[in-house]
Amino acid sequence: MFSEMWPASCALHHGLKAVYAPHAEYIDRRWPTKYLEATFNAGRNGASGGARTAVFGDPEHNFRGTTWYYNAGFPEVLWHRWLGYRFHNAGGEEYEVSGVGERGGGEGRMCLPAMLLHPVKRVELVVEGLRD
Repeated sequence: MFSEMWPASCALHHGLKAVYAPHAEYIDRRWPTKYLEATFNAGRNGASGGARTAVFGDPEHNFRGTTWYYNAGFPEVLWHRWLGYRFHNAGGEEYEVSGVGERGGGEGRMCLPAMLLHPVKRVELVVEGLRD
């Protein structure tokens, strides 16, 4: 399921009738507002989809520089660096510890990888001692 479908789908699954989950959008370049609008709402009468000229066809590459799209490039870079991995020849442990890199750093890991914590049940304790 695409990311933008999750909030509404989960709400419907749990019996809610409608949901709107606003989210901030980051675009990695400075586009004039009119050009941005013409690019993302290029369908008939300014619609965002449905026409041959809509952004969900050939011009879909314009989403690569945004933060909210299934095929965007920016979130992937952010996620890997947030977890401390070296990605696209930047970031990683050296950057976190010593501050070597494009903008300094040296503040340590921003986030730890996800963990699943689950209680262990019905465990027989091992008692060390001599065997009978």
